[in-house]
Amino acid sequence: MRRAIKVSKKILAFSLAVFMGVAVLGLSLQADAAKKKSSGTYAEGDDIAFGTLDGNIINWTILTYDDTTKVALLVSRKTLHSYSVLAYRDSINQMYLNSNSSAGYVKWEDNYWRGWLNQIFYNQCFTDAERATIQKTSLTEEAAQTSLMNFYHDTTLDAYYLAGNVKNSLNMNIYNNQSTTSDYIFFLSTDEYTEYKDTMKYETSNTWPLRTNAYDDPAQGLFVNDTKKLIERKYYYLGDGIRPAMYVKLGKTDEEKAAESGTDTSSTDTITTSDTTSSSSSSSTSSSTSTTSTASTASSATTTAATTTSTSSTSTAKATSSKKYANNGTNIGNITLPDDASYSMTNGSTAQVAINLDYLNSTDKQYNVTYKSSDASVFTVDSNGLITSVGKGTGTLTVRMKKSNGKTYTMTCRIDVT
Repeated sequence: MRRAIKVSKKILAFSLAVFMGVAVLGLSLQADAAKKKSSGTYAEGDDIAFGTLDGNIINWTILTYDDTTKVALLVSRKTLHSYSVLAYRDSINQMYLNSNSSAGYVKWEDNYWRGWLNQIFYNQCFTDAERATIQKTSLTEEAAQTSLMNFYHDTTLDAYYLAGNVKNSLNMNIYNNQSTTSDYIFFLSTDEYTEYKDTMKYETSNTWPLRTNAYDDPAQGLFVNDTKKLIERKYYYLGDGIRPAMYVKLGKTDEEKAAESGTDTSSTDTITTSDTTSSSSSSSTSSSTSTTSTASTASSATTTAATTTSTSSTSTAKATSSKKYANNGTNIGNITLPDDASYSMTNGSTAQVAINLDYLNSTDKQYNVTYKSSDASVFTVDSNGLITSVGKGTGTLTVRMKKSNGKTYTMTCRIDVT
């Protein structure tokens, strides 16, 4: 009996030591993560908010990051759909109708997607400060040809081949018509997608085009299927979803900081969006994505700078640590918008939404915030941004912030209830 007790004590002591070690390690990892986030450094797989499209703040995923140059390769976190994309495509289709011709092979250099990305999207969806951080990059003719050849030699990503069909031979006309192009914003090539596909997020079921080929209804155009994570070849692309990519400088290098240290000590390694929206009217933003078109419950609250008599939903934004948050009373939250693109919670639990005013570069103290749930059977949200999960499933939280100057921000976050 005594021997058994001694053995039990040893097991208990060992278990306690393991538990304490894991706890300490967990706290250390959490501390490192918090330190990393507060220091403004970035890593592959991180998500950042940058620019607006149809009034919606765009979330991006970092595919690569060089801490020396501070340059990151970004791709949109979700497939983007836009009224301006549809309008631009309609104008291209009308051009074919007016000329009594049909769309055929068009290389990337002359492609209508490229025109939209580098003219409309680049100029209308980013502020001057944001555009200054976007790096112009080139894809050479040789790299485009190599990327295309690699796909036709590879079988692991070809949906057509994996479905039991014969691997198609390379279309030499397309191969020989690649050209060197320089863009601020572009689509991933087949090689780039192959390299970074496991870092990307797949939160929607869409098909979107790649760059190494042609897209005005091409012969053998190459597109990614989000659900299958495979590349498909299509003759005619009927979709309007795209996943832009770009190189962005996220802060100042050590050399730049050292050069400015004598005159400016306030620089940080963060990017901000100034008080602006895209050219689309704010009245249409709530329906710009299919995820918010279902039946919903809505509630709103007004926050003002007034300190006289007010309702419980009225408050003044206050500084907490180095950030400001809007309209939740405590100035903190489980979900920080526009930073967070998704959030998981258990059934029957609650979560608080906070709006990061520092990110929005907001000095306006008067604004109206409206919260909306896309599916009240999954979660509800009250006028202060408190989410209550109701049943298992997935829904979309849509938050609209209208300021006194008429500017409107629309932010979304996917809510998963388990």
